[in-house]
Amino acid sequence: MSSGGVIGDLGQAGSPSSPGGRTGAGGDGGTGGIVSTGGTVTTVPGSGGCCYAIYCPSGDTMVTTCPTGAFCYEYTACGCNQVLCMAATGSGGTGGSSSNGAPDGGSLDSAPHDVAMDACAAQVGDTGGTEGRDAPAAEAAQAIGIPMYVDPSASPSTWAQVASAAPTVALLVANSDSGPGVSVQDSYTQAITAAHAVGQIVVGYVHTAYGSRNIAQVEADVDAWYSFYPMIDGIFSDETSTDVGTIALYYQPLFQYVKGKTGGQRLVVINPGTMIDEPFMAVADIVVTFEDTYAHYTDGSYPANPTWMAGYSRRRFWHLVLAATTAADMQNAISITRQRNVGYVYVTNQPPTTAYSQIVNGVYWQTEIAVTSAP
Repeated sequence: MSSGGVIGDLGQAGSPSSPGGRTGAGGDGGTGGIVSTGGTVTTVPGSGGCCYAIYCPSGDTMVTTCPTGAFCYEYTACGCNQVLCMAATGSGGTGGSSSNGAPDGGSLDSAPHDVAMDACAAQVGDTGGTEGRDAPAAEAAQAIGIPMYVDPSASPSTWAQVASAAPTVALLVANSDSGPGVSVQDSYTQAITAAHAVGQIVVGYVHTAYGSRNIAQVEADVDAWYSFYPMIDGIFSDETSTDVGTIALYYQPLFQYVKGKTGGQRLVVINPGTMIDEPFMAVADIVVTFEDTYAHYTDGSYPANPTWMAGYSRRRFWHLVLAATTAADMQNAISITRQRNVGYVYVTNQPPTTAYSQIVNGVYWQTEIAVTSAP
């Protein structure tokens, strides 16, 4: 990578819209945008030609931060299927419009000399103007993400049903006996391969017991997933603690461990199942910030979004709403996820005990696909 200047100033938040009124004005884009020649381009496949977790290459591994004087773009809706890590200096673009006061992506003044598709994203600040993030020029559509705790050898039709719903169904969790199992299974190899053929992402299940499970055991599960299924797209870390004190001692090392693997993608999905503090966003590509029943989703007990969420693509957040018994409940739940800036969703009429072992089907399923994929 060639040397470059420092990252530019941050954009300002746009003005909020009034209820029923016009969209608020977009904030101004910060300076810092011209990309020097010789930057490195790494292609990472993603569902629907998109990339959801972007890290800069360093040798043969992917690291969580860019080299000094460089920054990464995160493409979530551009369809360009490219990840850029470039040195940057110069003037940036202007902010787009925003309906909630958060800055949207503008356009960069200058393109990278070696990649023509940089217009997909612009570097902007968050709603407080204190942090720089990569905002997509057009927000990614919602998609369905399903924890598939279904043995493909026992129920291949369920996996086929889910694969046939791509690209709306974009993200799956494979789980063989609360982890990778004890050996490779041909049925899982075939199921993951079939999911990839239609552009779906598949991550492997591990559990952390809220940071109390021996991290060496968790890393052994990670090793097994990548050994048994080298094409796996990453790791789903269940039972994630919400204590920020566990980040440095547990979840950051685990994040780095997954990012150091070779083979398929190295996405890290964490599941605290409830709202988190923002520092957890640095140790995950996607966060499950709700996993509970429809009754609890709608009774007012779930907290409002913190302001910092507006600065992130909604494809960084995932809600799992269980026991939404009617199609009307399901549609209402999806409507709420959109209001909450959530990009991945799965709503089921099943209770928590069977929510992921019995995937919804029939009219309920077809309605969920249609509602989720609607603009």
